[in-house]
Amino acid sequence: MSRLKCSGQVFKHPASGFTLLETIVVLMLASVIATLLMQTLTFVLHTREQVIEHLDGIRTESLRYLWFNECLASVIPGYKDENTLFTGDAMNIRAHTVYRLAGDPGIPAIVNFALFHEGGELVLKYGEGDQFLWELGRWDTEDGAFSFLDGRGMWRSKWPPPDETLVSGRLPEMVLLSAAENNWLVKLRANKKPKPRLKDFLQ
Repeated sequence: MSRLKCSGQVFKHPASGFTLLETIVVLMLASVIATLLMQTLTFVLHTREQVIEHLDGIRTESLRYLWFNECLASVIPGYKDENTLFTGDAMNIRAHTVYRLAGDPGIPAIVNFALFHEGGELVLKYGEGDQFLWELGRWDTEDGAFSFLDGRGMWRSKWPPPDETLVSGRLPEMVLLSAAENNWLVKLRANKKPKPRLKDFLQ
């Protein structure tokens, strides 16, 4: 350490730089801050992945509901002698619609929706004719069914209802798919009663 004499007094210059203890303290603080930053970054990235996965699930569910809704909402009345009558029970729906998923929209086609139990899960499948093409929904439950709202506001487990006489080809007001806490409700847009045909009057 250098000394300077001034007016008979001796001045000592302090040594420059950090001591070993100060350096250790700084390194410890830096490591703690770095650890906290890494933990925060890991949490943020994990939360981001969860949010993205959840949003993807919501978009997929919404798209599947849109397909289900548009296909059933576009159902048109059929006639018993033309194999186009809307029929359904707790596990199956057969309908004549102008919004098919596997072909050009606007062309009437017979479509089917069916519920299956697979490995403890409830699965909704879509088909045309006698072939099921796609899976539209899968829920972690075995409790699910279709139901049908008639013109008097009563929910039916089968369509046409067996306890009343309906006009040939009449459609339900609404169709409900219940699967645990998920409810897909569809309001049919078509005229619920088909227009009479000439041969209906000639019979």
